[in-house]
Amino acid sequence: MNDLLTGFLLTILTGVLWSFTGVYYKSMAKWNLSLYNIMMFMGGLSFLMTLLIFTKTEDLLSGKLPLPSAGYTLFIFAASLTNIAGSFILQRSMIYGKSGVTWAVGQSAFILPFIAVTLIFSEPWNILKGLGTLSVLAGMIFFSVKTSPEAKTEALQTKKGIKLAFLAFFVLGTAQSMTSASSFFAYEDPAMLRPAIACFSTFLAACAGKFFTGERGLHLNRKALLLIFFLSLQTVIATAIQFLALDKLKKYGMNGTFFPVAIGLCIAGYSLWSIVLFKEKAGRYFICGLFLILAGLFCYLLADAKILQF
Repeated sequence: MNDLLTGFLLTILTGVLWSFTGVYYKSMAKWNLSLYNIMMFMGGLSFLMTLLIFTKTEDLLSGKLPLPSAGYTLFIFAASLTNIAGSFILQRSMIYGKSGVTWAVGQSAFILPFIAVTLIFSEPWNILKGLGTLSVLAGMIFFSVKTSPEAKTEALQTKKGIKLAFLAFFVLGTAQSMTSASSFFAYEDPAMLRPAIACFSTFLAACAGKFFTGERGLHLNRKALLLIFFLSLQTVIATAIQFLALDKLKKYGMNGTFFPVAIGLCIAGYSLWSIVLFKEKAGRYFICGLFLILAGLFCYLLADAKILQF
């Protein structure tokens, strides 16, 4: 199996793992659990798990592997914090907007890293990559359409919700572009430090969010502990293979396809989970959205014939 196919399969696996995040978040809301408490403990636990499982800590401490520069470390740290900030902004926009439109606007940020790696790093572009990106974006928009009677009676988008959604678009797009750019540095991260830095950033961001919102208390019940464990396990694996996928795709000029594929599958996957776990109905918009995302993935497969060479 060649590196390109491996990178593409890792991208698909990342998107599938990300789809569980929506289930966890919905469970937090359903059980009235503190988002900041869970994310804080999850960030700390996933950081320790990453150091033990993926990061070659012993080789770094012994000098067998080179340490990254301070600039590289700060760049990864900034990218991770920016991504978390964008997620918090998007969550806030959903509160004000009361519509799936804000979700579609925020999640369509994957267009920015696709453009960035094409223009800044001269990654080869072709019509199939463009069609694939547009198809995934269209599929996500279909997923955002709500047809339930409750959704139809919701208030129209407020100006504040729209502004926050577009702010989330640029913040998340910037974070994803920076994450993609990490594969283009001269330092190739042989010790797998990036996942550990990303997890530690989550811990710090959750602590900051708890502090600035004035939330008090660290009470964790059995359900919260269960969510922390499974969310940590998912985060550790997804974060590690995310960087592996980006590095492998970069070698073949396909780095820019990571976020469209992974996020598209994340949205489609959560929609499936909402049907299976939360008994939500699958309407025509869901079917159209799923078809468009699968069509987008097919375009990426065809974008480079090497991906089909085992």
